[in-house]
Amino acid sequence: MNLKKTPRFIVLTLVYSAFINAAYVVALLLRFEGDVPPRYWAGYFSIAIPFTALSLVGYHLAGLYQGLWRYASTVTLFQVLKGVTLSALALIGIMMYSAEALFPRSLIVTVWAGQMLLVGGVRFAWRVVRDRVLGPLPNRATRTLVVGADNSGVHLIHEMRPPSGGRSPGAGRLHRR
Repeated sequence: MNLKKTPRFIVLTLVYSAFINAAYVVALLLRFEGDVPPRYWAGYFSIAIPFTALSLVGYHLAGLYQGLWRYASTVTLFQVLKGVTLSALALIGIMMYSAEALFPRSLIVTVWAGQMLLVGGVRFAWRVVRDRVLGPLPNRATRTLVVGADNSGVHLIHEMRPPSGGRSPGAGRLHRR
């Protein structure tokens, strides 16, 4: 499977689906210390598809399908927070409309935390690896002039600059007029 030719939406959907279900399964295993009763496994298998679908809709509404992972920032953190919270609300909705207890209520918080760790952690780890470990690509560095920039422009310039370890010539000089 060539990832460059695969549409980004499909790849993100598969990754997010894996994260959603991994968070649920790990939460079950943690809750019952590895010995999950069969009725809760049956509950998971009965809600896995609708929970995943509702969670993916929540992720889409939160804007997690837009943006680039290499530019993960505080805006991305709030998108992840919103998407994971919508996913937890989907789990609450499933719990409210099911006739029997398909999962313990404490699982909602644990699934929320697991998704937050997986989705947010992977996004920010991707940025850290790309910025700090791989470093900037020197052949892509371009001198840029921002005219009439206020504080927002200065912030933009700081975001565009390479990390301190891989400075390009002139990167340390920032002039405001």
